[in-house]
Amino acid sequence: MSAEVEQKVKKYEDFIHNKIDPDLKILETKVNSLYKSMESYVNLKNTIEMLNEQGVKSTRMQVDMGCNFYVQAEVEDTDTLIVDIGKGIFVELTRKQALSVCEQKQTNYEKSINALKEKMAQVKSHRRFFLE
Repeated sequence: MSAEVEQKVKKYEDFIHNKIDPDLKILETKVNSLYKSMESYVNLKNTIEMLNEQGVKSTRMQVDMGCNFYVQAEVEDTDTLIVDIGKGIFVELTRKQALSVCEQKQTNYEKSINALKEKMAQVKSHRRFFLE
């Protein structure tokens, strides 16, 4: 290989390692973060559905106080729930309303995740293109 070709190969390898790979890592981190955020709404939705199926009016449960520190709590009325609707805003909702919010949030997260996965596919195709 000539020096000029080696220089171009080095330039493309540097571009892949310094630009494309970090971009791909950022996208993967964002996708994982969205999955984690969506998980809390999926868990809430499952809990609400379980409460509805069993007709539970009061219950005992573990409540996360933050930093995965849980305490035992007695919930005397499960007809209304306090739900984080985003940006740190909490609203008291009926089970039906909370279920609707969970479904909307899950749909929104899935759309965002799919959009990021499409970007990841584009970045991976660019990476393959430069490696050839």
